[in-house]
Amino acid sequence: MSRRSLTFAALYLTIGIAAPLIAVQFSQSSSETINAHRAPVRTPPTVVVSPVTLTEAAVGEDSALVFHVTNGTSSTITLTALSSPVSSLGLMHYDENMCRAHSTMVELPNISIAPHSVQELGYRFQGAMLMKVRQELRLGARVAVSVMWQRHNSAPVTTRLWATVVAAPAGLNFGSMSSMQM
Repeated sequence: MSRRSLTFAALYLTIGIAAPLIAVQFSQSSSETINAHRAPVRTPPTVVVSPVTLTEAAVGEDSALVFHVTNGTSSTITLTALSSPVSSLGLMHYDENMCRAHSTMVELPNISIAPHSVQELGYRFQGAMLMKVRQELRLGARVAVSVMWQRHNSAPVTTRLWATVVAAPAGLNFGSMSSMQM
């Protein structure tokens, strides 16, 4: 510490507020000394799937999933599939608005996510659903869900999560399979 800092510290000691000031000065200068010699900490780029929700459904009905995937890597990743033990079929799709009665749903075989981007899957545009669930999905229940993705020419990765069952938004409409364009 410089002589000037010590003078200010002594001045603040006399009025009773020096302890926090001195602690800050000492911690800043000591951490600067330590950090000056350490290598920067680097974390590996990652792909993160947010918490997942899915809509309530009776046995045999469909359930919409909502989540987002953050691609923190420097290469494009591709969502290739999703699954759950409560359904024999998980589906990714495009629908302008699942809460509008006459919108069209188009199945997507995969969804590409650019480097350092976030892809939201929900009730509008890109989405995901479990078809014809085998057990009732009640509000607040937790359900296992797997999201599969991969980088170009690499092994597939499966991210396993617990999804929380939520109430469906007003007007949620899955349409019929016959009207879905595949």
